[in-house]
Amino acid sequence: MSPYLNLSIMQKIIMFKESINSCFRKNSMLNKKGFTIIETLIYVAIVALVSTGLMKFSISITNTRNKVYVVQEVHANMRDALTFIEKKIQEAN
Repeated sequence: MSPYLNLSIMQKIIMFKESINSCFRKNSMLNKKGFTIIETLIYVAIVALVSTGLMKFSISITNTRNKVYVVQEVHANMRDALTFIEKKIQEAN
């Protein structure tokens, strides 16, 4: 004898409703696993913008570092030249 035969009609309806709801829940969970094309394009655009910003920032820092290095080198050469000129002037006396 089946266990369904002992249940009332209301209990059978509730069990049927719960089984249908569980099927819909499974299907809705399956449908939400991936991304849509629009979401993917938005994510790619955001990553591209952030990457471009970071690259520009890195290039700017590199250029600034190079300029500072050149200025320091010029100042060092200027100090050496002034020291050399100072020694030559002192020797001239």
